[in-house]
Amino acid sequence: MKFGPDQLALLSRLTDEWLDLPERRRNQWRNEAVRKHPELALAIAALADDASPSRVSPELNHTFVDADDEGPQFAHGERIGPYQLVREIGRGGMGVVWLAEQDTEHIRRTVALKLPLLHLADRGRRNRFGRERNILAALDHPGIAKMLDAGVADNGQAYMAMQFVAGTLITTHCDQRQLGVRERLHLFIELLDAVQYAHSNLIVHRDIKPSNILVTADDRVMLLDFGIAKLLDAQVATDSMATDKPLTEFAGVALTLDYASPEQVAGQVVSTRADIYSLGVVLYELLTGERFYGNRSQ
Repeated sequence: MKFGPDQLALLSRLTDEWLDLPERRRNQWRNEAVRKHPELALAIAALADDASPSRVSPELNHTFVDADDEGPQFAHGERIGPYQLVREIGRGGMGVVWLAEQDTEHIRRTVALKLPLLHLADRGRRNRFGRERNILAALDHPGIAKMLDAGVADNGQAYMAMQFVAGTLITTHCDQRQLGVRERLHLFIELLDAVQYAHSNLIVHRDIKPSNILVTADDRVMLLDFGIAKLLDAQVATDSMATDKPLTEFAGVALTLDYASPEQVAGQVVSTRADIYSLGVVLYELLTGERFYGNRSQ
């Protein structure tokens, strides 16, 4: 199924509405949305399927979960694997992000600890999670926030320890400093270099958007969140597995409609072209100050 610009904009608005609702009201919302927009019934059903509670990745300092919703509950001082939780810094439908400390005999560091909404109790899924961890941890580029570690705690809770990056959204950074076109393009070229590096390692990001692109205090562009990356190497993705499902299946089909490519929205095969499309949408926003599908708040 292919969607035109107007339909994509409508889907984006409907996504915002759905994300703002407490979970107990989402089934009613879905039924009403399908009645009003039957031509988008399949996309709405996929978006609001309770078996897959979110299509949007968590963003730091931004909540997509209503206070009344049930979600993962963690506490300051709690240990997840080798990490001690300090404070929650992000929450989304796919899980939460905590600032955490690792203090072991050989390693002492602060990390952004992603705690996805799943348990990897069976051995097969643990093995797949471990294989993805090794592939993503091998990414080594100054413009990509590095995955430092990933594993499964004794209680089955999966975790991903990411490099903690203190910075400002690229769009906010450019606006606050009133940067001109040349300076904005310079930052964008840095972003392109990071994405090209990932693509050369057969990894596609699939969720490039301003909230995943930070500018640090030393004006360095950092691309975040390869936890939902789709591995392009089918042989690596299916080797020694009972099925042909991708390693990243546990994360669900994550996307943000305002920046997703048409093939992502339509549920088609995703390649590096999806990232290139998203980069174009980000560039449009950087240069015009307007969002491609409507100027709503981030």
